[in-house]
Amino acid sequence: MKKVIKGTPGYLSHTKKVKGITVLIFVLIIIAMLTATMFVSDTVAVLLKICAILNVLPASNFFVHFVAMFPYHSRERAHYDRYTAQAAPCRVITELAITNPNGPTVSLPYMAFSADRVVGYYERVGKPDTLKKLPSAAEFSHYLEGRLRLSELDVPVELFTEEKKFAAQLSKLQAPQDDEQRKTIERIESALLANSF
Repeated sequence: MKKVIKGTPGYLSHTKKVKGITVLIFVLIIIAMLTATMFVSDTVAVLLKICAILNVLPASNFFVHFVAMFPYHSRERAHYDRYTAQAAPCRVITELAITNPNGPTVSLPYMAFSADRVVGYYERVGKPDTLKKLPSAAEFSHYLEGRLRLSELDVPVELFTEEKKFAAQLSKLQAPQDDEQRKTIERIESALLANSF
């Protein structure tokens, strides 16, 4: 399988496949170890049981990520390319799934940024009871501003729940004027990607 880079089209689909296959492999290994305990001596059986139990921890980590990403889907490359062209020379990243500290994972299909501003499309997906738990666009913008401040970036974040409103903001992003602003854009991208899984 070809590795897909976080923040590019196809990342969510690729990551869900990889995590799903990894969970399946862990489960098969655990079952094989527990089955093997019936055919070996008591000492080896105890060691196999311990190994099987220890494999549950990493398997559950992969499973949690798989379940958290499951409702979200990869975007069409054509949309990403169109938004990238509109925002040029600023950056656009796609397919972010960010943990919400007060509830379910938040989907940010597109984020665009210059050295002085971050805009994003905030997609509210899920069952009605899940939607009630999701923060508003303003609340999650404030949360992301706080996450960026942890990386020593004081940049306003504005999220839009309508893709057309997000697209209208792309041409308003200011192009970087010097190397310092280009480095700031790279730092913003790194911070946003670090907060996504």
